[in-house]
Amino acid sequence: QPTSQQPFVLLLDISMAAPIICLPESSSSDAGLQLDLGSLAISNTVVWQLAAADTSSPARKGWVLVDDMQVTLSKLSLEVIDQEGTHGLNVVRDLGAGLQLKVTRPLGSAREQSGQQILATPSSSPQQQARAPPLPPIQVALDVPDVVLALSDSEYEGLMSALSLNFAELPAGPSQHPHQRALRP
Repeated sequence: QPTSQQPFVLLLDISMAAPIICLPESSSSDAGLQLDLGSLAISNTVVWQLAAADTSSPARKGWVLVDDMQVTLSKLSLEVIDQEGTHGLNVVRDLGAGLQLKVTRPLGSAREQSGQQILATPSSSPQQQARAPPLPPIQVALDVPDVVLALSDSEYEGLMSALSLNFAELPAGPSQHPHQRALRP
């Protein structure tokens, strides 16, 4: 079979520090929020699964090559930064196993006909796809655990202020944040 008809398979096993996001109250303020996304883990498995039965055409039963990917964010932290730029304590007390995203996507399908294997991928011709079992849709599931936060009154006010003021500010020309001005020649 031509190489272009073979599904592309990439196995992942990645663990890394996730980015830190700073959200100021406004473009001219040192106060705001710092969200550390903690640890990011990405892994996947690629397996052949029996295709769902197509009752309209028993001859189209076959196998589907599926990529099951798991993405997990754990050890998240959130700090409120006051007007003087002082970071508060982490307000996230419990995040369980973390945020988990599962993506299941088909890479190709195959069936055997008259001793010959018929393989189809999303990039296959319509004629080739018609001869193989249909590809199932991509499935995405997000698991968000109960999140426990512990906030003082001042941290709550800082959190709400950063969220409301940041999103209410109208866009302007080039940013004039104090830290960015210091970096310019």
